[in-house]
Amino acid sequence: MVSSERVCSYQDVLDHLNLTRGNDVFTSTRPVLDHTHPTMVHLDVYLYAILAVIEKSQTFVPFIWIQLTWNNERIWWDPSQFCGISRVSVPKEMLWIPDLLIYEMIEKDDGPHSPYLYVSHDGIVLIEDEMKVVSTCKMDVHKFPFDTQRCNITFSSAIHIATYCIVIFAFMLLSLLETILVTHLVERDSIHQETGIDRAPAYDCDNKPDHTPCHTCDSEEERRRGCCACICDVSGRKAPCEPLPVAEEVICSEQGESRLLLLILGDLRAVERTLALFASGRREGKLGYWTRVARRLNAAFFTIYLISVMLFISLMCKEWLN
Repeated sequence: MVSSERVCSYQDVLDHLNLTRGNDVFTSTRPVLDHTHPTMVHLDVYLYAILAVIEKSQTFVPFIWIQLTWNNERIWWDPSQFCGISRVSVPKEMLWIPDLLIYEMIEKDDGPHSPYLYVSHDGIVLIEDEMKVVSTCKMDVHKFPFDTQRCNITFSSAIHIATYCIVIFAFMLLSLLETILVTHLVERDSIHQETGIDRAPAYDCDNKPDHTPCHTCDSEEERRRGCCACICDVSGRKAPCEPLPVAEEVICSEQGESRLLLLILGDLRAVERTLALFASGRREGKLGYWTRVARRLNAAFFTIYLISVMLFISLMCKEWLN
């Protein structure tokens, strides 16, 4: 006697859907027939156990069970045509899966995961999995054992996080480049002004009209080693020149002390040039050309930067709300 009952298998359903490992239609893009349709992902998290709470390292280790469900618009079949089969299980790599991650997770879960997911006849896809989460948690145990701690586990899409991070780093890089450019322009202007001050005519005691006598080197050894100098009054007052014990005279003494004094004298001269530069700029009442350019560039960049940041934040808020 031959049975007239029809025999069906799960493979018949997969052949009907053309759901195979090499079919990129089910894996490469989001499973919608119209790109304007959103894919709503429902997430259920069940806390099974708290494995560890480490206050020293601010670490919270829970063991959770996760259920993810969403609709795949490319999948549908009539169970009556396949002997009442309404759900099949397939390997995860055969279908598109949401790219969810946990913000606070600091270690990858190396535990075994289920390699399968479930697909219903109406296109609902279900993933059930367990996970050990090693996450960060800010804890304050000063009131122990009467303290209350709150640890968050935040799920989000990895694509949105990557986009957010890329834009933030782009803003930071542009700000850094603008700062370097403005600093370079200001320093360039300062170098030009300092060069003008350094090239100013110097007073020479020997060439003064009144030929005021100055201290000179008496011995040949002093002349050879350059151990003397003179100073005269350049303010217009008639006064005799007096010997100046500058760092060159110190060279005639011990080498260690002379080097230290030379360094100090060099620093004092640099400070003097800087003060003279600032004083000349204030007396003139105007800034250098490159300094003015740097100020205009900084103001324009700040305006554009502020507008760009506000637009980016508004777009991100709109995406999150949608």
